[in-house]
Formats: sequence, C-alpha cells, structure tokens
Amino acid sequence: MDLRILREPEEYFRDRVKYPRLRAQVLIVLLAGIAITLWRPSMYYFWSGSAQYITDPILMLTFGEIVAVILLWLVLGLIWHYMAQFFGGDSNYGRMLRTTGYGFFPIIIAGLIWSAGYAYTLSNAPNPPQPPQLAGMQSAGFQHYYAQYEDFVGQIHDDPIILVAIGIGSLFVLWSGYLWQRAVMVSGGTNEKVAGAAALLGMSVFLLWAFMPFI
Repeated sequence: MDLRILREPEEYFRDRVKYPRLRAQVLIVLLAGIAITLWRPSMYYFWSGSAQYITDPILMLTFGEIVAVILLWLVLGLIWHYMAQFFGGDSNYGRMLRTTGYGFFPIIIAGLIWSAGYAYTLSNAPNPPQPPQLAGMQSAGFQHYYAQYEDFVGQIHDDPIILVAIGIGSLFVLWSGYLWQRAVMVSGGTNEKVAGAAALLGMSVFLLWAFMPFI
C-alpha cells in the first residue's frame, strides 16, 4: 500500500483492482479487528494475572470481535456490490472486496485510539472481585463470570477519557467512509451519490459499534 491512497485513492484503487489476490486486504481487516479489541487482552498486563477467573469471557469477546470485523467486511462488500448493481453500476463482488478492504486502514488507527482509551481507564480501576465458588454446571459458571466482567467494564463507560477516545477515533471512521466511497465508485462503476450512501452505511455500522456501550 503506497501513499496514493492518501492523495489519490481513486487512482490507487483502479490500479489495485487489477490484482485478484486479497492477502493485503485480509491483513488490513484482520489488523482492524485486532486493534478494536486490543484493550481486552491488555487487561492482563494491568492485573498481572490476578483475575484469571474472567479469562474465558475476555478470550471469547476478543476472538468474537475479530471475526465480526472480518464478517462485516464480507457482508458490507456484498451489500455495496448489490447496491451498485441495483443503481445501474457494473459491479463485481471480488473487485468490491479488493478495493474496500483498503478502506479499513483508518479503522486500525481508530481501534488503537479506542483501545488506548479503554486500557488507560481500566488500568486505574480496581480489579474485579473474586467470585464465590460456584456449584453446578460449567456453563452456569461461565455466565456468572461473563456477568461479572460486564459489570466491571460497565463502570467506566461514562469516563470522559473514554468519550474523548471514542470521539477522536470516530474521525478516522469518517476517513474510512471517504475511502469506501471512492472504492465503491471504482469497483461498482457507480456515481458519487450511490457510493456515498454505501459509505454512509459502513460508517454508521462502526460508529454504532463504538457508541453502543453508551446507548
């Protein structure tokens, strides 16, 4: 990926769409997923392993969010593809993925900012209390630990540092929206209005993701 994506994204996408491989795009989307959820495993550093009983919820949510970001790329790409076709564009799903994957690059920066905000705030929060020994099924124990994890994280959602981090990171989501618009124009053969509506959908998904804890 070169600097043309900053200066002339349409020219860059027209060049990249010629190459069928998705290795770079998959890596970018994967890194975006990791960046968004990086704050969760970072809690181990602050706790020094003293809260091992919520390991399972952390691992589950970390893995789940990474997979969710990859699936979002695939699903949004499909929606953008059919949007372009519906409005008379000459779209191809493979081409759509080739270009829109690069649009996730600013999401990496947004995710790092969000994770930094969460990690810093949680580093100053008390460790979650040790739960009592649970009798019964393992699934019941997991549900208890998950609820305790949610209560612990929920206590810092109104922290101003989190709000500032979400706000700053959201600016990079807008940059992704611009890149997605240009990518849909190139890959879908459609106009700025249709591509803009497609990009608005993508931005809305990630902004909703960021602000969901506060809703």
